[in-house]
Amino acid sequence: MDWSVSKYMSFDPDQDEEERQSYNHKELKTFLANSTIKDHFGCAHQISDSKRLLSYLSATLSSYAGGVFNLEQLLDLYILAIMMMTYDEENFMVTMDRCMLADIVSNLGDSLELKQIHFIANGLYDKLVLGVGAEQLENVFNVEVAIPPLVLSSGHGRHVAMALLLTILGRYTKVPVKLQETGNARNIFEMAKLVNWQELADSGQYKDMFLLMRSICLLLNMRKIREEFIDDDLEVEMHKFFLKVHWGLGKSDNQTAFVTMVERFIAFCVVRGARKNVM
Repeated sequence: MDWSVSKYMSFDPDQDEEERQSYNHKELKTFLANSTIKDHFGCAHQISDSKRLLSYLSATLSSYAGGVFNLEQLLDLYILAIMMMTYDEENFMVTMDRCMLADIVSNLGDSLELKQIHFIANGLYDKLVLGVGAEQLENVFNVEVAIPPLVLSSGHGRHVAMALLLTILGRYTKVPVKLQETGNARNIFEMAKLVNWQELADSGQYKDMFLLMRSICLLLNMRKIREEFIDDDLEVEMHKFFLKVHWGLGKSDNQTAFVTMVERFIAFCVVRGARKNVM
């Protein structure tokens, strides 16, 4: 997998607005108090230090057998792991601890069926992504920070990550997500073609545009998706399609600095991504 495009994927389209907020201890305590897993983390409300908190959460989960949690609890555990990805976000000394927690969560429970993965993905969207405008974009940023660690995890986290990104696209395009063992690459491309990219640019809906582009880019960097693109010869079609989108934005009547940034994003992360192999 190639995450070298992260400098473009982390671009903040609202440079004049306040810096986006990551999750804090108060929000974490509120979530746990109302969750299905509150009885498993009785000491979490007393620990605010990110290193100690991550160690406590990981140690607690490691003490349980894999099949002890039901589907609703697994959903809440994924929410917990995602929240901890941006908890005390500036502390880069706990990056491995965050990834370890995500990996532990992804290995809890038996092998999930597609309908169970679909349930978790929809639950994550409803609880962490829903919002309007800048609020939703901030929510998506916070969620998608967790995508690479989940994809690289050794359990079913990679499938949950893929399903969540497909759900983000599906909710926007109003197309029911058909999570499959194979054929997801074609689904991504078909949903991408349903978006009126030029209209989004001309009407100044840059947040929606960037949200969708970023989600597509993350999907393109997943090995399983890339393999499907190569096997089905979709890479040429995808490349031509987004190259056309890229050229169209360059002629937009509403040319701004952000439109230019989206153009660069498409050129470096989507168009290029549709033609190269993953690691």
